[in-house]
Amino acid sequence: MAAREIVRPGPTGLITTLTKGLTKEDNETRTFSLYMDDSKGHTLRVVQALAEREARGALPEVDPTPWHALYELLPQKEVVVPYAPAIARLLEAQDLPEDLTRLRRDFGRFLTLVKVVALLHHARREEREGRLVAALEDYALAYHLAARPMARSVHTVSPQALALAVAVREVHEAKVEEAAGKNIPEGSVAVYVKDLARHLRWAKRTVQKWVDQAEAAGLVDVQRDGNRLAIRPVEGAPLEEAAFRLLPEPERLARELGEGGSYVHPLTGETCVLFLPQTACAFPSKTEENALQYEENQRARHAHDRARPPEERPSGEEKPRARSEVASPSQGPEERARALAEVAQGLGGRVFRITAPRPRPAEDEVEVEL
Repeated sequence: MAAREIVRPGPTGLITTLTKGLTKEDNETRTFSLYMDDSKGHTLRVVQALAEREARGALPEVDPTPWHALYELLPQKEVVVPYAPAIARLLEAQDLPEDLTRLRRDFGRFLTLVKVVALLHHARREEREGRLVAALEDYALAYHLAARPMARSVHTVSPQALALAVAVREVHEAKVEEAAGKNIPEGSVAVYVKDLARHLRWAKRTVQKWVDQAEAAGLVDVQRDGNRLAIRPVEGAPLEEAAFRLLPEPERLARELGEGGSYVHPLTGETCVLFLPQTACAFPSKTEENALQYEENQRARHAHDRARPPEERPSGEEKPRARSEVASPSQGPEERARALAEVAQGLGGRVFRITAPRPRPAEDEVEVEL
């Protein structure tokens, strides 16, 4: 095997794989780490997928032409992220080490992903002075794609290292309880690789692979005991992945900016709505757009009532008024609240929230969350 030099005009992206839990520090700080699911359940799902593929026969080759055409159509324009200072301000960095310089690279890498998302949606993005402006939805998409890998990389922790740390705590507690009955001091109790292999049903080599990362993340304490590793839990160490956060959630950023929007979740395909935390049954200030919201809500209520059986329909049913008959809502706050409460009840008794007003074409409908 000989080394081969490859030269490509930049900027370029690199995807590489390795079997170690950690690689060299200089390489770690230049990438986001994606950890595979090594569980038995996932392995069985892979085996099932392989079997089904062989039963169907060979799949047709993927035609890359449309992807290449999309790349060629992307405009060569700079993208700006106007809310980047707000992201930096909301970073959950209180638990990060004082000497963490890798975040200087990681944050810029994440903002590049936000720009890529904006560029892919350039046809629906605002342009200022020849530059595309990233929308809040672009951050939301980038967040769901990279927030967890970025947090894991910055904190140098993986799901496997967390599982090992939890096992160390459980086995150590059991051994301490057993030692207490034999008058053995707690300080002499330690957990060894063979104990974890038995508890987790992992191979010893797998345990040893993730011990190093768990130690680097400060989840366990490792000391040499002759030829063995004496492993002990670290008091107060977080053992749930939810504790390792970094980027603000899209909803939190939306509240900070006072903006709303909607996007399709890149992993689940669900439509997600970002909105201001307003009172559920209250209109924003009196505007022409709110008059349209009021009318559409009344139409929704009427359609729902019409779908009910005759015996369940409310008495004194009225038809929705024509658009020309509807002016901006002039009721007081209590009247508006009662009216919206009736609409919510007509929609199945579920309270909903209205998005904050944003400039948009008059024919668009208001976004609501049911």
